[in-house]
Amino acid sequence: MQSLESLLPTAIVLFAGVGGSSLGLLMAGYRELLAVEYDKIAIKNFQLNLGTPVWEMDIYELTANLLMSRALLYGKLALDLLVITAPCQGFSEAAGKTDPLDPRNGLFLKSIDLIEGVTPKVFLIENVPGMFSDNMTSIMNEIKRRFTEQLTEYIIFAYKVNCLHFEVPTSRERIIFIGIHKSIFFAAPEIIPVTTDFDALRIGSIAPEVKQLRVGQSKKTSKFPDDFLTTITATEGIFVFVDGEWQPFSHFDHLMLKFSTFPADFKLEGTPAQKHKLIGNAVPPMLMYYLAKYIKEQILIPAMQLPSTNMLALQ
Repeated sequence: MQSLESLLPTAIVLFAGVGGSSLGLLMAGYRELLAVEYDKIAIKNFQLNLGTPVWEMDIYELTANLLMSRALLYGKLALDLLVITAPCQGFSEAAGKTDPLDPRNGLFLKSIDLIEGVTPKVFLIENVPGMFSDNMTSIMNEIKRRFTEQLTEYIIFAYKVNCLHFEVPTSRERIIFIGIHKSIFFAAPEIIPVTTDFDALRIGSIAPEVKQLRVGQSKKTSKFPDDFLTTITATEGIFVFVDGEWQPFSHFDHLMLKFSTFPADFKLEGTPAQKHKLIGNAVPPMLMYYLAKYIKEQILIPAMQLPSTNMLALQ
């Protein structure tokens, strides 16, 4: 008899970081087979909080065969969901402009190679809207070319979402790519906002003790209790006015966790700057929860009702 755990949809996360995506997958009812991360501090914190096997590995050195072997996967479509959250710094406009020459942009292209080799039923890529800015045209054209030429077995959709719509208390826009293998495709997934009532997500509602914030890297902007916090970036660019004085946001673990939707008992170890970087690089667990839930309910569960020959035809 199969165990209940074995009946859960499977997932692998690349660029796992401190574990935001992994937490979201767990909440959505997935069995994460493997998390891949290269940063030692992120791995240490991941292991403090999550039981998923985490593999310290440079994505540039990773092959599809190695990944599948490590996760004990065999053959096409053996994996339900591959989640990819490649570094966004080169695509991000947080520092004032995007950087098409940032070497980290190549990790997005490498991820496409891994999707092609692993051939999951569904893949999800999360990144920033800056990748569609004017000076990123050349690399976006390359991404589109590789999507078209390498991922011919997939139908790919792109969505622009704001985290506020998914119960994350930061006004943070993201680009989401969802690729569905043609053997299980029958309809475009609907990524529907789960809330339009944002009052509970305002700064004053999340952290009544905060009277004002200064945020931003290229320029500072003041935020007040009635406002929404903007994106928490990997570098320390946020100061909070608490107890009558300005203090770095990174000195308050509970605030970083609250605004990123990590549980209150999530453990963070390291210097304030290291903790801030971990949270700034993390996918908010609540955002991943809703995205993964949509994929499970709208794609993976319906696919189980399809004739098995439909999936075997492309293996």
